[in-house]
Amino acid sequence: MARNLDMLLAASAPAVWGSTYIVTTELLPPGYPLTDAVLRALPAGLVLLAATRQLPGRGGQPRGRRRR
Repeated sequence: MARNLDMLLAASAPAVWGSTYIVTTELLPPGYPLTDAVLRALPAGLVLLAATRQLPGRGGQPRGRRRR
């Protein structure tokens, strides 16, 4: 049963991502690439946030170079 669920989840990811591509290319006005990127990535981020129920920690973010 777990294997079937894994396969279903793996198959649904490209389908959802493809549907957001169709929506952003066909329904939004051209010339706003940042809006397109946000509208494609935001649903996935919200789903992940709802699934984990916690904000990401600071440990995974790069610190950048220190200036002397």
